[in-house]
Formats: sequence, structure tokens, C-alpha cells
Amino acid sequence: MQMTQSLIHITLIGAGNVGYHLAQQLSNAPVAFDAVFSRNPDHAVEVAAMVHSKGINHFSDIPEGSDLYLISLADQAAEDFIRIFKPKSGVVAHTSGSLDLAIMHQTMRPHGVIYPLQTFSRAKPVNFDAIPVCTEASDTNTLLLIDKVAHFLSPDVRHINSAQRRQTHLAAVFACNFTNFMYVAAADILKKHDLEFDILRPLLNEFFTKANLMDPWAAQTGPAIRGDQNIISTHLEMLNDLNEYKQLYRLLSTLIENRKESEKQV
Repeated sequence: MQMTQSLIHITLIGAGNVGYHLAQQLSNAPVAFDAVFSRNPDHAVEVAAMVHSKGINHFSDIPEGSDLYLISLADQAAEDFIRIFKPKSGVVAHTSGSLDLAIMHQTMRPHGVIYPLQTFSRAKPVNFDAIPVCTEASDTNTLLLIDKVAHFLSPDVRHINSAQRRQTHLAAVFACNFTNFMYVAAADILKKHDLEFDILRPLLNEFFTKANLMDPWAAQTGPAIRGDQNIISTHLEMLNDLNEYKQLYRLLSTLIENRKESEKQV
């Protein structure tokens, strides 16, 4: 198969949450899916059906001749796959935030990265128009193809190198994954006292509105930045039977207090 201006042939490797949403977004783009590969045959068939393709779950069934082999696997699985994947033609790209571009040299093919900076859950629709898609490639011609597919996903395509992408992924873990665990802690505290998490939702909505409009440090509020030691002491005492959360509360309060003090000295 040869790439044409009107149609790009893609084999999708992986049908987890990221692969599911990539396929869904690309289903209306000028691409043709040659196959969807997943070790989970049900996932392969499900995602393949969305893009009018075939689901496969054997490595030997991965077709030759695709323009792009898009690897959407968890990092360790992606590394293992890349180590043994040697297509005769086409471009190979992964979607990881943390894997270096250089790992793709093992495929012996032109290669790149298409990294959508978003958290994905299978059942939750995603607005790709608001998602930055970070790209990188082994050479200029390959970047043209990578960027073309990236623009099918989102209008916000950004060229960043592997080191910058890893730092972005690290920042995203703090901003998203760790933040979500704070919600888990909040829910645990509320549940322990027969309260529903939804009482916090207006507060969270306001927080996210501020976070989108203001510098994060300028938006910081709470007893630690106010230096309200009475409230901090009371809260720590309230957490005596939730020791891990007590330690977390103390650590975060100290970090905020230290940051406030260092800002004064600048």
C-alpha cells in the first residue's frame, strides 16, 4: 500500500483506553485502518468495529504495507513490542509521554511520536479539539506524516523533543494523577463521616475555573498559605485515625509554607 494525499493506511497496535479514543477520533478522518492489534481479542474486535477494520490478536497477523504503525500500549508493553517489531515498510510511532524517541531505532524504520496530553477513560467522551498533541520524528519527511495524523486528532499540535515530553508527562502526573488521589482522600474523609463527595463539586468547579485563568501559585489558598497554625493543628488532630493522610497533610502544608517563605525572599 502506498500513502496518498487522500488516504493514510494505519495499523493500530493496542486497543486500551488511549487506542480506543484515538481510533474513535480518527474514524472520520481520511485514513483507513488495515488492522487493530490487541492481546485482548475482545478489545481488538470492539475497536476494529468502530473503524470498519479487522481485529487481530496474534503478532504474526499484523499486516505489512501500512503507512503508519501506531503503537498505543502501556510503556513496558510498548518497549517489549518495539524490541521485536521489524516491519518492511511504513512509519512506526508510539503514543507514550515518557518513552524516548530513540527507542524506536530498534524498528529499523522511520519513526515518531504522537502523544495526546490527556487522561483517557474508555466510557468518558473526549473533546480532542482541546487536547495538545505533542509530536516528534526521526526526520523531516516523517514529521510531515506524523503531524498530518496529529492534526486529524486535534488542531493543537506541538513539536517537543523527548526530554521536554518526559518533563511534560511528569508535570501531568502531579497536575492530574496525584490531584485525583487528593479527591480519593477527600472522599474517604467524607465517607467516614457519612457525607457525600458531591458536596465538594461546586468548590472543585470553582477551583478548575481559577486554575484555567490564573497562575497556579497565585491561585493557591488555604490555611497553609495564610499561616493559620491553629487550623492546621486542628486538622492534623482530626486525622489521628487516618495516619497516612495526616502525614500527607503535614507534608503538603510544609511545602506550601516553605514556598511562601522563599517567595518573600525573591
